[in-house]
Amino acid sequence: MSEPWVAGKIYTPGQIVTYQGTQFTATVLHHSKLGEEPVRNTKSWEPSGFDNSSLQATSIAIHSTSPVAESLLVLKNLGRSASGGSPTTSRIEWVACTFDSVPQNAINGGHDRYGKVYYIGRAILPSSIHVGKVLEGTFGGVEVPWSNRENDPNGVSIFDQFEILTGSARGLHWADSKGKLVGVELGLYVRGGTSPEGKPTFVGRASVDGELIVGECGEHILEGLRVVHQGRVVHVYNYQVLEYKTVV
Repeated sequence: MSEPWVAGKIYTPGQIVTYQGTQFTATVLHHSKLGEEPVRNTKSWEPSGFDNSSLQATSIAIHSTSPVAESLLVLKNLGRSASGGSPTTSRIEWVACTFDSVPQNAINGGHDRYGKVYYIGRAILPSSIHVGKVLEGTFGGVEVPWSNRENDPNGVSIFDQFEILTGSARGLHWADSKGKLVGVELGLYVRGGTSPEGKPTFVGRASVDGELIVGECGEHILEGLRVVHQGRVVHVYNYQVLEYKTVV
């Protein structure tokens, strides 16, 4: 069993600690400080698994062959909410798939203007992971608001191999938000990926021209939710973020 993370301690590479139900491994020698908890200090820590002994209610598994997904995505037991409540039991999984093998229990994230479902997908890249939309019954794959092509005015990429969020939506809730995402430290939001700069991103959705589109948000995205609409990246200031339900 790993020891709990504490501030004011020197950690060496390879040491394992537990923070909010998730195990982290130190990657560099450093002195821990308040405000630089493992979920925030991605330069010094990387997730290494779940501490089953500290799980209270939520069991979440990550199914991926990508070490980037396993090391950068912190989908974890939530502990207790700020109001003293505890999360409802819900098993949420990211499952690897292709455009023609969407799981039956894929979570509905929104819809296009014709009523077709947008599922919640993500593309796993060598140095980042991006959340986007997967349209029901199409052969396109996941569309994400990111591109590595220089001078690309649209900034959109489509991947035919991706992961999709699955499980029971009964333990989830869409909460209103605007601008940059606040309250990340409470651990209530469903994390979806990480930016190329190592910033965590979370699952969100917004209404745009009659569609309810899935995208990514975070503390570092000041303009709000980032989505793909009509082949280009759009920022929506008022949006909803996916979070885990709590019971008081």
